[in-house]
Amino acid sequence: MNNKILSNSVLLYYQQIVNYLVPVLITLVLTRKLGAENFSVIAISQSLTTYFIILVEYGFNFRATREIANTGDHLVINKIFGKVISLKLFLFIVITPFYLLLIESIETYETMLSFLRLNVLVILANVLNPYFYFQGIENFKNYTIGLILQKSIHFTLVITLIRDVNSILFFQYSLIFTSFLLNIFLFIQIVQHNKLNLKDFKLHLNYLKDNFSYLLSRISSLGTSNILTIISSLILPLKYVSLLYLAEKIVVTASKFMLPVQEAIFPAMSKKFNWLFYRKIFIFSLVISLIGLISLILIRHNISYLFLKNYDELFVQSLMVMSISIPFSTMYMMMGSPLLLANNEDRIFNQSSYVGFISTLIFIGLIVIIGNESHSLNFILLSFCLPLVKLIQMLYRYFYARKFIREWRNI
Repeated sequence: MNNKILSNSVLLYYQQIVNYLVPVLITLVLTRKLGAENFSVIAISQSLTTYFIILVEYGFNFRATREIANTGDHLVINKIFGKVISLKLFLFIVITPFYLLLIESIETYETMLSFLRLNVLVILANVLNPYFYFQGIENFKNYTIGLILQKSIHFTLVITLIRDVNSILFFQYSLIFTSFLLNIFLFIQIVQHNKLNLKDFKLHLNYLKDNFSYLLSRISSLGTSNILTIISSLILPLKYVSLLYLAEKIVVTASKFMLPVQEAIFPAMSKKFNWLFYRKIFIFSLVISLIGLISLILIRHNISYLFLKNYDELFVQSLMVMSISIPFSTMYMMMGSPLLLANNEDRIFNQSSYVGFISTLIFIGLIVIIGNESHSLNFILLSFCLPLVKLIQMLYRYFYARKFIREWRNI
């Protein structure tokens, strides 16, 4: 088990690098080329797209992954894969009109409608994303290779083609092209290898009902950070939106450093939980998170000059406030799928995500209701939402997980 987890962790770290580091590098290049205000178009677009991709995924990466990991039956795996892809396509058809209605009805988005409309194709490309399949069978090699190629091509096209705000649409064209390229390639590969046919792709609407709690969990989990960008775009000048988005992405990238290990041990722990192994990984993850926190504090000024070409006091303050969330996020994640979900404690796992999202909405609601006229103060208050919510979520999971921890210690 250790060898398999190690090899999968290495592959997942490659994914981590391209999934988090490449977007940060793209952000670095584009904020310098476009300026903070113009870059806000991309920031808003990415945050909106994330929500609708979550709706299309519908939490299948949790449940379908566990179901595939717990069966060795080739026909059962085909059935799971087929119904997930079919349901994702169905959800895309249902959700797309709501997305278009949303962006058309918000006055703030009028100047960026052509950019935001292209997100429909980005969401469609995600319908064919087979990550849940590769995680379930614990074989990430082909997915990792494809992802590296996709992100590399996207990065090259973006930094080459985008010169100023007039060429900003090339970001969307590149993202659409490379997303379809990756997901169609992997989809065809799985269909051919597993000898799937049209009979395997059936709508199982009952599966949506059974999976609804995982959807809410995913919306709540990713919504905690992305909602900051979306709300800030409605109440703050566009420059502040970019600064908040940038600080949040840097902190989230740092807090996700141990995510590949978490994802690698999830299928293995679902089969047979190993408390001693889990405890070692948990302590190691916490140490790494503290190192990440200290590192961000030490280089905060350099980060400002690197991304913004100058020292921006508000950005640095936001970065420092948000960085407090790193150890809380790490503990929260390590008590998630590798611990609670792997041991079928779905209710606690999902509820902790709901608590985080609701807390975020409450904090943001208070900021909006108070209605302070100072954009700078509202900006800092929004920054405080991330560490406060992550602390609440971490404490919630720990409160319920501790009784299981005591039981496993006695085994």
